[in-house]
Amino acid sequence: MKVFLTGSAAALAMALCAAPTIATAQTSAATTTTTTTVVLTPEQQAAYAAWNATQQAAYNAWASDLQTYYWGLTPEQRTAWWALTDADRTSLYAWPADVRSYYWGLTPEQSTAWWDLTDAQRTGFYAWPLDARTYYWTLTPEQRTGWWALNDAQRTRILAMDAEARAKAWASISNQMANRSTVAVAATTAARVDNRAPGDVAAAVAEAKTYPICSKTITDSCIQPRAAGKNYGNRPLDYWPGAPASELKAQGKVVAKVKPN
Repeated sequence: MKVFLTGSAAALAMALCAAPTIATAQTSAATTTTTTTVVLTPEQQAAYAAWNATQQAAYNAWASDLQTYYWGLTPEQRTAWWALTDADRTSLYAWPADVRSYYWGLTPEQSTAWWDLTDAQRTGFYAWPLDARTYYWTLTPEQRTGWWALNDAQRTRILAMDAEARAKAWASISNQMANRSTVAVAATTAARVDNRAPGDVAAAVAEAKTYPICSKTITDSCIQPRAAGKNYGNRPLDYWPGAPASELKAQGKVVAKVKPN
């Protein structure tokens, strides 16, 4: 089954038009040093005191709205928050509220995969209908790679398929991806088998094309006319010249008589 390169992508296309842009922070939140302005509860003060110096310094550098956001997280979310880089925390807080809410609903494996996506992929991902997002997380890592190689029309067709048709579609996609990998590996292997560098190979090819055609004046380092595709020059023998005349006659070969000097 070849992969379905046509189809309606209306649901995805309409969603993409209203897609929020999810961008990665270009600067660290710690670039601006501020003092803590949020009044902490006793429980929050105890949590702050239990942090190491690096965490306290990072927290103190956050703007007050980011500090407030942090204390609104669940204990599990706060733990995950500290596992992020400072730039990722800044990016997460800059996302639209519904995107942040969706992110916190991901499993640990899904959140890790989320950060592996590019900004454009995250924006495209959240623009998909909920069933498309849900289906994406059921895919294997290899299938997710294949999914991103498809366009929205192709993804829409897969979503519309029944289980059997989807299985066949993924088998086709996997085969195509494997074939591409095989071609890439074969090309790499061939390059490694030839010990010469790529420049040496190109030079060797160029040399083969620059040999002159043999003539009365050129008899060394040249190509025989007929070997060069010309219709003149000595014809190659169709027998071994050292063979006895009796064998040549038996084979129907004409033996030229050499006149004595």
